[in-house]
Amino acid sequence: MVMASLDPTQLRYFQAIARHASLTGAARELGVTQPALTAALRRLEDALGTMLFIRTHEGMSITSTGEELRVHALEIVAAIERAEAAVLGLEKGERGRFVVGCPESLGIYLLPSVVARVARDLPRVELVLWTGRSRDVERAVVGRDVNFGIVARPLPHPDLVQVELFRDRTGLFVRGPLKPGAAEARRRLLLGPLVHVDGLPQTQELLARLDERGMVPAHRLPCGSLELVKSLTAAGIGVGVLPARVACSGGAAALVPLAGTLPSIPDVIRLVYRGDSHRTRAATRVKEILVEVAKELPPAAG
Repeated sequence: MVMASLDPTQLRYFQAIARHASLTGAARELGVTQPALTAALRRLEDALGTMLFIRTHEGMSITSTGEELRVHALEIVAAIERAEAAVLGLEKGERGRFVVGCPESLGIYLLPSVVARVARDLPRVELVLWTGRSRDVERAVVGRDVNFGIVARPLPHPDLVQVELFRDRTGLFVRGPLKPGAAEARRRLLLGPLVHVDGLPQTQELLARLDERGMVPAHRLPCGSLELVKSLTAAGIGVGVLPARVACSGGAAALVPLAGTLPSIPDVIRLVYRGDSHRTRAATRVKEILVEVAKELPPAAG
């Protein structure tokens, strides 16, 4: 197509010549030499197969085809300038759209502060929240469906950068109050039921340690999410296997850890994102806010 041969620089040169009706005046405005301007105009005329100006003693007189091009050149150059401004705004300005993914249990106590701070500091940034289990979030980051993932114990992946946000512990919790002493903790545990999420590495490790001690309750109650484990445990149903931060977050009835020598599993929460992701100014600032909010969290109890 002929239009594919149009060069934005040539169009800007053409517009300057049309404004001044003079190569000399256009060259002075553009800061280029007159021979360079003449060569650019010749290339544009060759590309379009038409004469755009007639050279006269008075200057440059635009032709009918030149007049037609001038109308379209205004639209083309304006569109290019808008595109350049938009790209520059995304690259260096604090605006854009970013998807943040994390398990719901993490998001409940972490994301409200993140969203509030982004709204305050980055009003032109749009956040989209994506929830799923940690492994699902990791896959979504690798697949570029999620820009930033907040996950527990992410697996090594060559495309992902990992930044530690904070530490936690997965342990055994019951609805308080709880009488002191290891014997009471053991009694409450064996009374059951043990409420937990199947498939989580931390849960599996904790169950394995309890099994080694012969302390797995006969009645187990698998659930689909940590929030459901928390709700059931807060309702006084059994012993919940929960990260300490999940157990202590929100406004549910107070949950207390089973004391004594019962095991707990150390945990680490990390921010993950693709190493080849486009690092615009806004993207960098969103990442900084995620790290800042995480570092401000109080130490995990339990």
